[in-house]
Amino acid sequence: PVTAGAVKAAVAAESGVILLKVPGTVVRGIAELLVADSLTCCEVAGMEIRYAARARPLQRVRELTLAAGGRLDEQRVYSLALSGQLLLADSTLGTTSCAGPRCPRPIPLAAYSPQQTERSPVELVAEYLRRHRQPVTPPDAARIIPVP
Repeated sequence: PVTAGAVKAAVAAESGVILLKVPGTVVRGIAELLVADSLTCCEVAGMEIRYAARARPLQRVRELTLAAGGRLDEQRVYSLALSGQLLLADSTLGTTSCAGPRCPRPIPLAAYSPQQTERSPVELVAEYLRRHRQPVTPPDAARIIPVP
């Protein structure tokens, strides 16, 4: 069994978690931002992103597959939990290492009523683990996958 100490050791310390509901078009935009640089910045759960690393920024995502099966529906509303470290002071989500006119524009998330949760990332991971059949095993494959 996983102990609270093991969860604390595995979850990076951060500035909290932001919860919001966004349409699939915004999820796709967020995925594009995650793969906009040559090195991916983040981890994802609940979906798999296949992207062309050599394509132009904001045109790299080739396929988004949900963990439950099926493809992302751009008209559907999805619940997201994002690291507070990813949000800029004005509630936008942007890239961290891109500069210049060809860089992706930040996504304004204020329109989607982002809410800072009172629960820590460790508490959220523990809750996730409690809800699933034990033992919870990680996926065999990566979730952010470069393709030719």
